[in-house]
Amino acid sequence: MGKLLKAICYTYLLGSGPLAVPALPQNPLLPERLYRFASPVTALSFARTRPNLLAVGMADGGLALLDVSAADKTVVADAGDASESGVASPSWEPIWTMVWMSGEEFHLDDQVLVTAGQDGQVVRWRRGERGVEWTPMLRCPERGVGLRQFAGVLCMAPVPLDPVRYMVGTEDGCVHECSTNYLHQHKSVFVAHAGPVYRLSFSPFCEKIFLTCGADWTVRIWAMGVNEPLVTLTGGMQSVEDASWSPRNSTIIASISGDELCMWDLRRKTYVPASRTTWAYPSPPTTLLFSPTQDNILVADRDGRVVAFALQDMPFAPYFQTKALVASLERALVTKPALLASLKKQGEPFA
Repeated sequence: MGKLLKAICYTYLLGSGPLAVPALPQNPLLPERLYRFASPVTALSFARTRPNLLAVGMADGGLALLDVSAADKTVVADAGDASESGVASPSWEPIWTMVWMSGEEFHLDDQVLVTAGQDGQVVRWRRGERGVEWTPMLRCPERGVGLRQFAGVLCMAPVPLDPVRYMVGTEDGCVHECSTNYLHQHKSVFVAHAGPVYRLSFSPFCEKIFLTCGADWTVRIWAMGVNEPLVTLTGGMQSVEDASWSPRNSTIIASISGDELCMWDLRRKTYVPASRTTWAYPSPPTTLLFSPTQDNILVADRDGRVVAFALQDMPFAPYFQTKALVASLERALVTKPALLASLKKQGEPFA
């Protein structure tokens, strides 16, 4: 049931205050819980080992940790100007992304929450004697010479191959590879897009493959150790706000380009989407999420509207998911022998 629980945040709703709404798919029109905050909500994340804990990031840099199993609004810990605990937040700019990481790499018993936002700062949070304690981990420098010193972090993902590593995408188009063992510095950096990086996500079927999408109209597929995109997907001349791997088929990717929902099948073709669906509402879509158990996808727009799509005529999932994904990527690299050779040097499953 924990995988079916979704949380939706609305920054502004008909002039009222911002709120976070956890809802069950059995009754999507009536939320199970409704929480209001003094500051707009910008990011949400459920804890993996304790799914009753919901982390809420806000536009003023504040953070709240909620226990959604309680009938009323139960704040386990919080930080920020409007916090009940009085703990100050390390930033006054919006938190755009947050992930839960295992506490083992931090020599802690419990999970650790890692957040990042507009000020370019990556912060580690954990529960302490005062409710919540934070430690700065990194700040992403901006490329070139500009008026700002740090680039805002828009997305973040832990590296499945190594629990101490994580990657962040920034508004200047760079992806930084970082480690919890090396605070205040990154291990490597490469330019992923000619504009902000909106999403960074690893394939659920191959730990060495990940995708990014950005404002340069593209979705790009990468392999760990290769700083050149394996495949570039372009659905149109509009910013790609979000992209996601299908949890049921290794070669299926969904992306949002302008007012279109694009479905890609890497086994068939990479130069054009397998299908396009035009958004039927005035406000453009901004985010999407696959159902973990069914051929459904949730799409949300800037007005807070969430629409569930049923995916029809989906191809059968391959029996060997990883092998099918790797074969699709290698077939797309037939005209790039040097890049294909570099990919095969990365070992299994490419060798």
